[in-house]
Amino acid sequence: MKSFVTFATLLLSSSVLMAQGTQSKLEPEVESKEGYTAVFATVGIPSGDFAKETADNLGKAKTGFGIGISRVNQINPQLSSVFEARFNYNSLDVSEAEGELSGSGVSIDESGYKTIWGLGGIQINSVMNSGGRIYVKGLGGVVFGLSPQVELSGDGETLVVFKGSTALSFGFGFGGGFTIKDKFLLELMYLHAKPEYTITSDVFDESVKTKMDHSIISISFGFLL
Repeated sequence: MKSFVTFATLLLSSSVLMAQGTQSKLEPEVESKEGYTAVFATVGIPSGDFAKETADNLGKAKTGFGIGISRVNQINPQLSSVFEARFNYNSLDVSEAEGELSGSGVSIDESGYKTIWGLGGIQINSVMNSGGRIYVKGLGGVVFGLSPQVELSGDGETLVVFKGSTALSFGFGFGGGFTIKDKFLLELMYLHAKPEYTITSDVFDESVKTKMDHSIISISFGFLL
């Protein structure tokens, strides 16, 4: 995770400096939109414990997908406020368990990890001559999470069900991207939250509370409205 943060910071910082240098040399300058709304689709790559088998989760997550909408309001040409909502889905990797149950006639169904992110923060912009911008941003807010429901079945009957649980937690994100001709958006973000879920089943009487890491490297492509 540290290597990703270092690489992303260097890449985005270099891009901003290059854009500022290019802008000062080229005339006339084309102003970018003062504020805009963007809709986007995402690819969510699990990171950290979210991508591993640990004692605190039901299993590692697979690369998933999501959608989102953001509103950017200009404070001045270099600074904007940002508010956004995201939905992410990452299915649960049950391949190891399926391998252990191979030949037993038992199948595993799972509903995946689902998260809704409501975030706000600040965006630093560098406007380009082409009518777009390069930016970096930091966000914080509330995350609503739903843990997977896992069902083991055999011979047409349900054997065990681990029920999904909902939870709220603080979440944050940082990263950056650029807009093209004030029409398209490409973005790279690191998102993190750690909601506490209560895991129950229809077989065991006791419930277990566990904080599950949700660390996601999110790659987004979208359109400005």
